[in-house]
Amino acid sequence: MNRKRIAITLFLAVLFAFGITTDAGAIASSNTTNFSAGSRSYRDYSAIEIYTTSKLALAYTRVCCTNTSANPGYLGTYSRLYNSSGTLIGVQNWMYNSYGFGLGIYFNGGIGLPYKSRTSYYSQGIARGYNPATGKYASQTTLKSPLQTAP
Repeated sequence: MNRKRIAITLFLAVLFAFGITTDAGAIASSNTTNFSAGSRSYRDYSAIEIYTTSKLALAYTRVCCTNTSANPGYLGTYSRLYNSSGTLIGVQNWMYNSYGFGLGIYFNGGIGLPYKSRTSYYSQGIARGYNPATGKYASQTTLKSPLQTAP
């Protein structure tokens, strides 16, 4: 992994951890969808955000457990960034929650890459929820987020 990608990943981690969105444009989110893994119910969605100062297009996928808390490793996301032509621009491989999440608290995974001016982007990821009874994950592709256009 090159230094620029590491720097971008660290920048995004700080954004997620502290909810910092000082240079963000509007956020465009898909509708939520629900899925289940055994007796556990999950909800997911994807979103796209354009950061004008840092010149990043940020695609993220979010998932939460809606009927109980989620233990570490129960929530997973695979985030994907596309341009308006449907070309895959980048992915953030599977990320899993490393600590417990309360009922209805969303876990984020995302990828941010430098954008091209006047180009539109969207996000569509995959969410996973763990079924402790079977030891397997249920996966679901999120709906596409609306397009966001870089300035």
